[in-house]
This record gives sequence, structure tokens and C-alpha cells, in this order.
Amino acid sequence: MNATHTTVPYHCLISVQTRGGAFLTAERVLNVDESHPDVTRGALVKLMRAEAAEQVGHSDFVVLFFSAEPNRLGR
Repeated sequence: MNATHTTVPYHCLISVQTRGGAFLTAERVLNVDESHPDVTRGALVKLMRAEAAEQVGHSDFVVLFFSAEPNRLGR
């Protein structure tokens, strides 16, 4: 049986605030295989938290905003 894989680009955005009061907003376009059972909104949040932690240098922050939307207009 052949499984079809549907890869869709998602624009992900996360805004965080550190304990010290600094803010960071990070964004990425992720190619998401929507047919894979492990691909969830929670998995995208975890990936973007890791992206923010890399940029901030630690993971001691709170998420103020998160968005994951298909990266297309119209249609």
C-alpha cells in the first residue's frame, strides 16, 4: 500500500518574554507533512520554543503568542 504524503508550508510565529523582561519574536516557514501522525500543533509549538530558546540563549521564558498557519494566500 502506498501512502501519499501531503507537505504543506506553514508560517510559524512565536513571541516570548524572558524572566528579565526581554522580548523576542521568531518566525519560520516549516514544511509540514500533514499525513504524519506525530505532526501536531503541539509539536510545532515545541519546535518554535526551541527556536526561541536558541536565539535567547536559554529556555526561561513565557510564550506570549504562537501562530501556525498555512503559508498561502487566496485559493
